[in-house]
This record gives sequence, structure tokens and C-alpha cells, in this order.
Amino acid sequence: MTPSDTPRAFAAQLAAWPGIDGEALSRMLHAVELERFGPPARGVDDIDDFRAVVASIRAGSTRTQRVRAALMPRSIFGQATYAPRPHTA
Repeated sequence: MTPSDTPRAFAAQLAAWPGIDGEALSRMLHAVELERFGPPARGVDDIDDFRAVVASIRAGSTRTQRVRAALMPRSIFGQATYAPRPHTA
């Protein structure tokens, strides 16, 4: 993800990960777009979709990727610490 990515572009990148929960990801994308670009917040709790997407990312990641993400978060160490993302067709 880069700072210039839109929520839709980032969701498309996440959708390429193996085993991603596409339905939960779509609902999260919709919620993010509503929050950012829609009318004021409506107070909906989307934590279940967030947990489903995180769980599917973890399930599709290797142990090495999970450990690296926990010990060297990209927000601190930058993108060079991570393996390349899966290629989209």
C-alpha cells in the first residue's frame, strides 16, 4: 500500500492474497468508502468483517510472514521488510 492508494485499490491488492475472505473484504471496502466519502457516520460496527479479513490474511500467510509482520511492522521499518505481494492477473 502506498499513501496514494485509494481504498478500492488497496482492497484489490488484498483480494489477491490466497484465502482472503472476499465477502468480508467487500463489506469493509463499502464501509470505508462510506466513512470517507459519504454522509456522517451512521454508527455501524464492522468489527466482525475486520476480524474475518485479518483472519483470512493470516491464514494465507506463511509463519515467516506473520512473525516478520509482528516484529518488524511496515509502519516502522518500511516496505523493504516485506516479501512482494502476490501478482494480480
